[in-house]
Amino acid sequence: MIAENRLGAVDAFRTIAIWIMIVANSSPYALDADMGTAFRLICSLAAPLFVFLSGYALFISQRKRQKPNYSNGFYILLSAVLVDLMSWQIWPFHTFDVLYLIGFAWLINSFLYQANTKQLGLVILLIIGLSIALSPYWPYQFENPDIKLNSIHHFNFLWFDFKRAIWDGWFPLLPWLAVSVAGLLCAKYHAQRSAFSPWRIAVAGIAFISLFIWITLTAANKPMREGYIEWFYPVSLSFMLLIAALFLFVSEAIVYCKQKAQTIQAWQLLGQHSLFVYILHTLIISKIIAHYFEDLSIISFAGLMLGFVATMYGLVWIKRQIEALALYPKLPKPLLKVFGFSVR
Repeated sequence: MIAENRLGAVDAFRTIAIWIMIVANSSPYALDADMGTAFRLICSLAAPLFVFLSGYALFISQRKRQKPNYSNGFYILLSAVLVDLMSWQIWPFHTFDVLYLIGFAWLINSFLYQANTKQLGLVILLIIGLSIALSPYWPYQFENPDIKLNSIHHFNFLWFDFKRAIWDGWFPLLPWLAVSVAGLLCAKYHAQRSAFSPWRIAVAGIAFISLFIWITLTAANKPMREGYIEWFYPVSLSFMLLIAALFLFVSEAIVYCKQKAQTIQAWQLLGQHSLFVYILHTLIISKIIAHYFEDLSIISFAGLMLGFVATMYGLVWIKRQIEALALYPKLPKPLLKVFGFSVR
């Protein structure tokens, strides 16, 4: 029951991340306003939270199975390919959106599952240290253009862009892999210590708020990458500290929520179907918002986002009915998993 309640808490935080993600990913196409550093920082929290929670959830699921589950990582990578092909019509394995990172991180964390917390901490320090050491010598390519399916450079599909995957794609392994490993580490740590610590969550919350205010007031405005407003292109040391405080707060909150299953149940819905929601939200943005909702005012954009979130809740409700009644055609289970459907 504790593991189930903790997974429910993970889904609740995933739901919050989805709300932020919808706003952040719609902004480049629909919002005609400079919202400032604070808004950009808030929008920058969704992806790190998703990646962190993927590492946390991996530990819970692997603990039930008692053996590594590499297949989920491959399914997530296939979902990432699906998004590139279906939503954006670009060649896969070139720009590396967040699903690629989560898929690769799932495979690596499955291998690291047997490591203890000290060893995982060393892995995190190694990833961050390597990222810092390489930064003066390995240029970060800020532009990250898509390669369309109808491009004459179609031959690029035949090889894997290693530099983008490791260093300067949307979500490269350096340093983002450290975020997923941190989720695995926190889950392992809390498995050994189930008691909630009020002072830890208080310290983490104060640290997060202090860092957020400090960055907002002192940091120079960072340029947007391909129109996207997130603050982590590339990841700075101050942003690493900000999300580290966030992760400490979230991990303690997950421990607290293990005894509050009924309280958080209403928050879990979108998080329980996060892969399905992610795929659908890219389709809605690329096919509808990008073409029919340009240059909106702040008020109009807020109304659009409320409608967007409500639509996702409605579509997830329909998905749940389809799954409960087994109304979808008898497709291969791997195909259903790639689209975010649960299989029996």
